Amino acid sequence: MAYKKKKTGKKEATSSKRARTSKSEDLLECFYCGGTVHDWNWRCPHCGKLFGSGKRAIAIFVTVIIISALIGTSPYWLPEPEEPPYPLKIVRVAPVNGNTTAYPFAQPTVYFDKWHTMNISLDFDSCNRSFSVEPSINGVIGYGDWGLSALIYGPVNRGVEEEWLQPNTKYWINVTTECRDVKGNHLDQPWSSWFITRDW
Repeated sequence: MAYKKKKTGKKEATSSKRARTSKSEDLLECFYCGGTVHDWNWRCPHCGKLFGSGKRAIAIFVTVIIISALIGTSPYWLPEPEEPPYPLKIVRVAPVNGNTTAYPFAQPTVYFDKWHTMNISLDFDSCNRSFSVEPSINGVIGYGDWGLSALIYGPVNRGVEEEWLQPNTKYWINVTTECRDVKGNHLDQPWSSWFITRDW
């Protein structure tokens, strides 16, 4: 008598797997054209229409691409942060304030914060208008020092002795808050200092 071989558990599992992948459980009907489509498909192979899952996946993909592009180009379309006010400062003057033995050929000079003037240039016109020496002398204002951090008031003709400062005279160096840099930062406060020239 021949015995029928029993199916093993493994074979039963395989049989169950086949049952799960059969058309009755694994395939859906396309609601656009009525064709048979696997439930994991994004697009119908018959009519080419996208299903909800496919549309969602594409929408997510496009959104990720757009966000990545915006993050990558943010320095170009985001507004620049406003810089806090950074006032100009005068750090020293020559001849020094209170000097009573300055030479008549000295050239009154104010020195600004060098770090500031190296990063933000002075506005020459406004600083020219704000700078004065009293009593007045026949001179012109020019830049001096490394980084254009100084304003020098000197005679038009350095070689003419009559255009130098007068001996035994008290002079005032004045700079008003009109002096500013090219970004509009003004001198933090008016500046005044004095010196006295010596005899020849």
